[in-house]
Amino acid sequence: MKRIIQAAMMTMPLLLAPAALQAGRGVMPYHSTLRIMTMGSHAFVKARLGGVMDRPAPEENAEVALYRHNNPNPLVRRDARLIVSEVLRNSSGQTIGTGDLNVVSLQQRVFAQYPASLQQGEEGLFALEYRESDGLWRIVGEYRGVITAEESPDGLTPIEDEARWIIGLYNQHEATYGNEPVALFASLQDHMMGLVTLDGSRLSVDVLYEFSSHHNNYDAHFTGAEKAQLLSLLPLTSAGGIERQRMLHTFGFVKPEGGQQPIVDVIASDASTSTAAVGSWTLEKYGRASSLDMLLDKYAEKETEAGYWEGEEEYYEGTPPTVSCARLIQAMRLISPQSFMPGEAAPRTLFLSILRRTLSPTSDPEILKESLLAARNLRCSDGELDTELKALVNDFHSGLVDESVYKRVIVAFAAARTNEANAYITGLKGDFQKRFDKHIDMCLTLNPFTILVDGQ
Repeated sequence: MKRIIQAAMMTMPLLLAPAALQAGRGVMPYHSTLRIMTMGSHAFVKARLGGVMDRPAPEENAEVALYRHNNPNPLVRRDARLIVSEVLRNSSGQTIGTGDLNVVSLQQRVFAQYPASLQQGEEGLFALEYRESDGLWRIVGEYRGVITAEESPDGLTPIEDEARWIIGLYNQHEATYGNEPVALFASLQDHMMGLVTLDGSRLSVDVLYEFSSHHNNYDAHFTGAEKAQLLSLLPLTSAGGIERQRMLHTFGFVKPEGGQQPIVDVIASDASTSTAAVGSWTLEKYGRASSLDMLLDKYAEKETEAGYWEGEEEYYEGTPPTVSCARLIQAMRLISPQSFMPGEAAPRTLFLSILRRTLSPTSDPEILKESLLAARNLRCSDGELDTELKALVNDFHSGLVDESVYKRVIVAFAAARTNEANAYITGLKGDFQKRFDKHIDMCLTLNPFTILVDGQ
């Protein structure tokens, strides 16, 4: 019976208790900021890592089922020995003193998998939870619950100081996690503005997670000057970096005055698809029509820089725009201008005119990909892009484009959901020894927006 249970635990982790499943679903940084780790855990301690040891596991070894990539042995549970030097807070109802404290090893890691500073005997901060079910302590927040010197250019001290300040603030307001008064978050917001240093440190990143993912706690406390301060920092964030993403997310809620143009500029200067994605969402919060106008203006500016002339013959004198225009097309297709939305008919017409130029085998592959995704998102009707899309089908027959382009053309036609579009792609069945018939059937029967080509 024991072997049967162990085998089931190895092959059927979905039978685990909900709490165990939650632990294994991956790290959620917005649910494990320093404030949450400090005040939302049962205990928060300062300690050194004394070692990792193997212990006999109970029959239901949840740790192995969740982290068998680190510990494949169902008969063993790895525990870590913490040497606690200070208990910063403890609301568990259990006694924790200084000295040795055994906890379930983080993600069932061995000693060598812990941060280098802990291996070298330095102290770290640990967010702990007491499990009533088996009387064991575990680290919460996955690896985010182990805070070490690696997470700050100035070592552990500034993070420890901030944790102590947070504990003091909660004590001052006689508050507990999840029951904070408005005044507490007002003080937190004022204090945390000074921690946005854009150095990629735990403090800087966590503050932006607080302002964005927990914006309801902070929105009302932002002054106009503070919003302008954050906006001035946007161009200084690292391209494609988490601080840029979280700051853009924050702007969607606090909306600094004059924020649209700097956001458009950042999208156009950043090769990252994530910046364009979050940035377009933020621009929508400011206003769809006005944001589309700004994106179109920026696109025209980039084309002019590349020597584009529009007349009887359209051409580029210089190098055709690539990454900048691809990201601008991405942002516009995510907003997806619709003719029936107020103020969006003209932007849609202009966007379609851009796509008629970029839906071409001579376009940069990234621009062509984004243009095809845009054709899908726009759900074109009345033959808006039929000529260009059908030409790409012919280009595939001629070997001028690859099959990912062909598949995306089919998706774009299917997204229109018109009898004409469906009849056209149905007529493509049988081509190429029926190699694409299954793809066509999926596009006709499923939601085309769920059909991925090369993961997109």
